[in-house]
Amino acid sequence: MKHILLTCLGLLFGLGLQAQSYDYLTLRTLNGDETSLGIDNLRITFADGKLNADNGRESASVLLADMSCMFFSLQPTGIGSQAGLTDASLQVRIVGGRLITNAPAGSSIRVYGVDGRQVSTTRLTAGTYLVNINGRTFKLLAK
Repeated sequence: MKHILLTCLGLLFGLGLQAQSYDYLTLRTLNGDETSLGIDNLRITFADGKLNADNGRESASVLLADMSCMFFSLQPTGIGSQAGLTDASLQVRIVGGRLITNAPAGSSIRVYGVDGRQVSTTRLTAGTYLVNINGRTFKLLAK
């Protein structure tokens, strides 16, 4: 009877230990930049003091001295550079405690502190903020 009970407990415990399935590898640098790559056909190599990751569709290269951590996740990161984002269509930065952007008039702009609370766009003290503009999220650093 004891043997049967132990076997049943072992089976129940074993069923609870299923492997988690992750879809992305995220690389984080010391300055907080994150890059996510799909793990299908992912190949990681090390050369010239760099970690190189490639899956055939996308690639990333990070100096090992600048690497903070890497982790697997279910979704890719939506966070870009902390210093500010500039691309052909949108510029976002924090200057003198104020959020500066060239987002079109009427855009939905929300700023959140790292604690998740929404904050004013005009009184940003030193720290890290998540800025959401029309559904696109950026991580910015106010100095």
